Amino acid sequence: MKKSRKGRVAAKPVRVHDEPPKAELPPRPSSAGGLKQQTAGFSNVSDAIDGPKLENELDFAIWYEKYEEELEEAADDEFRVFQTRLQSHLYTCDSLLSEARETVVLLDDLAKGFEAVREQTSSFQASCEELLSEQTRLSKLANGLRTNLEPFSALEPITRRLNAPGSGFVTRPDFKEMLSTLDDSLEYVAAHPTFKDAEFYQSRYRQLMTRALTLIKVHFIAQLRDVSADVTKRIAAKAINETTQSALLYAKFRVGGNQLRELADEIEKRCGHEEYFSLLSECYNFYFGVRQRLLYPIVTKTMRDMSSSKDLVGFARVSISYIRSICLDEYELFFNYFSSGEHQLYDYLETISEPLYDHLRPRIMHESQLVKLCELCSLLQSRYMRDADDVEVETYDRSQLDFGRLVQSPLQDAQARIIFRAQNVIRDDIENFNPKPEDLDYPERNKVIQAPLKSPQSGKPIDPVSPLEGENPSQFDTDAVFHGWYPSLRKSIWLLSRIYRLVNSSVFDDLAHQVVHVCIGSLAKAADQIRKRKSETDAQLFLLKHLLILKEQIVAFDIEYVRPEVEFDFSSVTGTFWEIRETGSLFNPNNLMKLMQRGLPKVVENMLDAKVELDAKLRTVINQFTESWASRISGPVIESPGRGPEALEATLSLRRMAESEVPILRQKLNEYLTDGRTRETLVGAVQEMVIQSYESFYDRADKLSPELEDLWDVDTFVVFTNRAFGTEDAGDIGSPRESNVSSRRGSVGSDQLSDSMPAFDNAEDRPEHITNILNGLDRYNPETTSIFQDYVSQQCEYGTYDCYANLALLKLYQFNPHLARDETITNILVKSLTVFPSTDFSLCCHLLPPNLLIPTPASSSGDLSEAVQKLTTLNTQLESCQFKDFWNTLDSDDLYADLIADVSGFEDTIRKRIAGVTASSMRSISREQLEGWLNLSDDKFETFVKDEAGFSIEGDSVVIPLNKDNEAKPTITRETVKFDQFSRVIKRAYEAPA
Repeated sequence: MKKSRKGRVAAKPVRVHDEPPKAELPPRPSSAGGLKQQTAGFSNVSDAIDGPKLENELDFAIWYEKYEEELEEAADDEFRVFQTRLQSHLYTCDSLLSEARETVVLLDDLAKGFEAVREQTSSFQASCEELLSEQTRLSKLANGLRTNLEPFSALEPITRRLNAPGSGFVTRPDFKEMLSTLDDSLEYVAAHPTFKDAEFYQSRYRQLMTRALTLIKVHFIAQLRDVSADVTKRIAAKAINETTQSALLYAKFRVGGNQLRELADEIEKRCGHEEYFSLLSECYNFYFGVRQRLLYPIVTKTMRDMSSSKDLVGFARVSISYIRSICLDEYELFFNYFSSGEHQLYDYLETISEPLYDHLRPRIMHESQLVKLCELCSLLQSRYMRDADDVEVETYDRSQLDFGRLVQSPLQDAQARIIFRAQNVIRDDIENFNPKPEDLDYPERNKVIQAPLKSPQSGKPIDPVSPLEGENPSQFDTDAVFHGWYPSLRKSIWLLSRIYRLVNSSVFDDLAHQVVHVCIGSLAKAADQIRKRKSETDAQLFLLKHLLILKEQIVAFDIEYVRPEVEFDFSSVTGTFWEIRETGSLFNPNNLMKLMQRGLPKVVENMLDAKVELDAKLRTVINQFTESWASRISGPVIESPGRGPEALEATLSLRRMAESEVPILRQKLNEYLTDGRTRETLVGAVQEMVIQSYESFYDRADKLSPELEDLWDVDTFVVFTNRAFGTEDAGDIGSPRESNVSSRRGSVGSDQLSDSMPAFDNAEDRPEHITNILNGLDRYNPETTSIFQDYVSQQCEYGTYDCYANLALLKLYQFNPHLARDETITNILVKSLTVFPSTDFSLCCHLLPPNLLIPTPASSSGDLSEAVQKLTTLNTQLESCQFKDFWNTLDSDDLYADLIADVSGFEDTIRKRIAGVTASSMRSISREQLEGWLNLSDDKFETFVKDEAGFSIEGDSVVIPLNKDNEAKPTITRETVKFDQFSRVIKRAYEAPA
């Protein structure tokens, strides 16, 4: 039975390899339908069991065997189905693997085919590139041959065209193309001089270019000749009005100007060749000749008609305006014909302006009024001359006529005449001034002048008269104090104010020094005459007052240049001669050689600095005044021996003299000086000298003597002098004992009043409204104080500096103390420190109240006096090059930080100034020392030294580049003395002693 089942199973049909299995078996009874079918199968078995009838055991065995076989077959059906399905899946996988292998083989064949195609394509591409490269090479070669042949092949066509140019040839468009071809040909031939016949072609092309440009010149001249002939004919035909004349002279010429300009430009482009420039010059000359023949008679006639005016300035204003209008029209018309030639144009315009020069120059040379000459010079400078700063900054605009070049000659004539007349004024009205009795009537003259001028009708103050007869009051300072000036001083300041900025700065400085020097001499002469007429005090106060006025006034003129005066010093000649003569061997050849070597005269240069002379004279007058009054008051104690009753009587006399003389002193000061601070300074100086005299007397007095028991000590005497001199409650002065300083009032006052003023009126960043205030009378207007204060704040914030404006503000504070602001004053002083080694700090201190300059221990911390003293300490350290101490002082007190807080970049600016001072005096410096001077170290020091200062560091030294200040150059002065002069010196020296 088992064998029959296996046989039946093996007898199942097997599918062919190439065919998919057929789904002949029922599905696995995993679903509800399958279970139903399986149940139906079991029902059939049940039916088979119940169906046949068993009659005996044999039937039962047969039935049971059959039944058992059916049960086994029913149990194996599920496994058979699963086996069949597995065999189907196995067949499918085998088929997929076979097909994948076939696909891989096919893809390999395709890859080999693609690689073959790629190799063939690359080979084809390389071949194409080679062909293209060859084609490009051949194209370039062909183009190069064509290009190299063009300069040679163009010769014949151009030659034929220029041999028969025809009418209007130069105006055709192809004419410019021909010129361009000639340029290219000439350039090519010049670049390849080794080519065959290169010189021949170059000469031929140069000839053709010359012929072509000559045709332009001929056409240009012909057109101008036709226009000129037509205009000349119409002007000469009948009398025409000015409008018609202008139309003929300019409108007619402008018609064809643009076309001729294009042709002239062709010549200008090629002016690098000398021959072509001559062609352009011929065009210039012909054009200028045509215009000059038309205009010169008209300008000459007009100038002749205008010359009837007798006023120099009026004639100059009208005539120059007329010439300027002509020059403007000619300037515009010229550039309608040409694109260059400014130099030739200005030469032509100078020729057209010759009639103006011919009429104006004689008037200038014969003008004797300095005012008229100054007005003429101011007119020329303000209206026609360009500012030098604008010319340097801005690019020159050719479209604008620089008329200043044309009036330069009259301006120079006017300036020369001004200098001549100024020297006459200096000689006649200042140096040789002969005063009238009323001019020396001091102090009565001060009393009359100080009285307010009233209008007889309204009683209101009237404008004071001008200091000079015929002078316009609006043209000069009309301050009331002006009318108390001595005439020579008034004339000196008037002269300087007139010629200021009208002549060359060095010439003005030379004249200013001369004026100040002569004026000081004139004032000294007047003081001597007043001394004879009045008293020593009147003479001293007269001189002091006028010297102070002179010092204050010359500040505004910015005097810098000092002219050296060269003299010969023959002292060595005479000294050597007498030395040899005393030895008795005058004619010894060796001694004669010694005389020649040691006896040559020396060249001595004396620098006439009027400001220094003025300060010295002012200091001398102040000292003489204070000493005379101090001696006058303290005379009894000076003469007293300090012993016995006479000593006590001397002190009593001193007190009586102080009580009686001080009111006289103050009265005299009030008569001459209007500034209260100046008066108090002088009174304080006298008081200090009186105290010094009493101290000397007290030191030598016999204080143990019974007669001197009531002798005052110095402190008690100081209290008395404070009351007697009126300084007891004076906040500006303070008592000497309270000040506790070694310097005396007299020296402080004289230094304060005689500080020199350097040049400062040069601020590039000054706003225009500040300039207008400084140049006008508003600089003394108290309402401008706030404007100046805001300007100081701007300087601190943006790093600019304007000393002139700052001094003007301090002057306003002097006149209006209630408007002064401590913060602004300290900011001005701090800003002045940033420009050391300039003396601006001293200038600013000169305008401060004297009490701020004297250190007082009673001053509270943070007040203005303490701030000024601390800043003065910093200035002293900077001026004495104590730079390391400067930084130590700056870091020693928080007040310094508060003072410099408002000034942006203060420390960096100081470092740059220190570096500048170092560079001007040294070639090298040790690194350690410079680090201390700059208060920098390490990387910050190296960055500053290299980037800001421009120095270099070599080991432990800092090397400073060579500049004009630290470069040592030998100077050899050679003077030639003729032998006859030398012999006269020897003869004079020989005969001198009796």
